[in-house]
Amino acid sequence: MAELVDGYYKILGRDSVDIINPEVKISALEIEDVLLRPPMIKECAVVGIADQKWGEVVAVALCSSENLTLKKYKLGL
Repeated sequence: MAELVDGYYKILGRDSVDIINPEVKISALEIEDVLLRPPMIKECAVVGIADQKWGEVVAVALCSSENLTLKKYKLGL
């Protein structure tokens, strides 16, 4: 959710922490907990993006303390 204030969007948060599609209902917080396990991950954000086929799909943003590749991330788990 967001509101427009002086020409800028102010992010207010989600209506729900659940990401829902026909196959699964999962909490964005649960996904964040798993993503934050490797010590090189300092912050993360998980959101559901509307999708015509799936209802919502998961999108992730990670902040790392090093130059992160998918291979390095998998090894860090």
